[in-house]
Amino acid sequence: MPRQEHAPRKGWALRAPSLPLRLKFTLGSLVVFLIVYLATSGTWFLAQDALAESEHERRLRDDALAVADRVVRETLGEIDGDLPRRIRAELERGTEFDGVQVLLRDDEGRVRGFSGDPAYDIADVPAPDPARAEGIMRVEVGLPDGSRLPLKSVARRYPAETGARYWIQLVAPPVSGLRRDSIAPYFLIGVPIGVIAAAAMAWVMAGRLVRPLQRMATAARAVSPTNLRGRIDVEPGDSEIARLQQEWNDALERVERGYRAQGMFLSNVSHELKTPIAVLLSQAQVLRQGAAPEELAHFAGNVEEEMRTMGRLVESLLLLARVEHGKELVRRENVSVNEVVLEAAERTSELAKSLDVPLVTNLHLPADGEPEPELVGDPELLRTMVENLVRNALRFSGAGDPVDLRVACGRGEASIRVRDRGPGIPRDHIERIFERFYQVPGEGSKQRGTGLGLAIARSVAELHRGVIAVRNLEDRGCEFEVRLPLVR
Repeated sequence: MPRQEHAPRKGWALRAPSLPLRLKFTLGSLVVFLIVYLATSGTWFLAQDALAESEHERRLRDDALAVADRVVRETLGEIDGDLPRRIRAELERGTEFDGVQVLLRDDEGRVRGFSGDPAYDIADVPAPDPARAEGIMRVEVGLPDGSRLPLKSVARRYPAETGARYWIQLVAPPVSGLRRDSIAPYFLIGVPIGVIAAAAMAWVMAGRLVRPLQRMATAARAVSPTNLRGRIDVEPGDSEIARLQQEWNDALERVERGYRAQGMFLSNVSHELKTPIAVLLSQAQVLRQGAAPEELAHFAGNVEEEMRTMGRLVESLLLLARVEHGKELVRRENVSVNEVVLEAAERTSELAKSLDVPLVTNLHLPADGEPEPELVGDPELLRTMVENLVRNALRFSGAGDPVDLRVACGRGEASIRVRDRGPGIPRDHIERIFERFYQVPGEGSKQRGTGLGLAIARSVAELHRGVIAVRNLEDRGCEFEVRLPLVR
């Protein structure tokens, strides 16, 4: 069979093995060092070269011409062809004037004498410009090999004994050519020393940065669904590494709490489902053994009640999953706050009558010309939220004790309050009553609940960008309050 070539799977990419972070940091530091070193050194040398060239031109214009003045004065006006050699001899006593050629020209610019035999043709050097008599003039002359040599020239006019006028012209090579040899030792010595020092410093600093990350990687490898205790000792000091380690510990703490809550949730669901199932099984066993006709109606009522309980539990679980895992509302529409509260009151009116608990509803009455206050959201979820709060209040209210359902609107938000006159909530349990399946031990409820109503109410409020709170009242009972933003 011909060999089949397998194409790489979609979503996979071939990548070269990555370098360790410590080595990357060190190499990156070396690259940055070399760039900065070369840039600053080059700038420094260019500046030094420019300063040296400016200083060289000043010396040529001031000091060298001063030497020419002194020699001309010593000749007492006897200007002849040997004058350029005498001036050059005086100039060569200072090392800064090495290589200077001296030309003697008549007033018309013709060469009458020069100080020596230079490597270039004297005829290529232009005559001084009378308009720029003592200014620096930059010229280029040809060499025997065909290249060009840049020169600098300065000249001054002198009178002779005969009354004629002559030019003394000084021609010098640029100073940059004399300083270029000093650059090589600077780089040959400075670069290796700088590279070694930068590499050592970067390696040590990278080690200090990478070490906490390696500890975090070791701790991360130890984390599993059965082991969520991989905490890290936070480095001292208020640094980015310390904050990262603290965030890691906090994240593990949140995950561990989530796993514990999930386990508790499954345990509670199992327990809540086990109770009606056990009742149904016991009723079925009794019926199998035979029962009197008058007992069948009683058994049928028990079975119906337990099935209703299971149905409410499953319905509450589905609603809770929909609300808690929904990042945003699927259904959005404007709904009146008063209508939501009225419909919730109607749905719970039968329960209030059966428990002999009056349900008192107070709606928000808009002022003249004021629009009806509205919310944006899912009307069914909002009604369920209010209904769960009312049902909870009814369950813990004594016969004849009213439950107040009140609506107030102002400052861009609606406040829905549900107050009962029951025993209240113990202080050490008030922070946990919104947890799923959580019920206060020894609570005086007159009706069995699922333990999910308050959890659903909180999730619905948060899904609608609202908040829910509870507080015990001074006389007796407690009050739940939901605050939701109104349509502006």
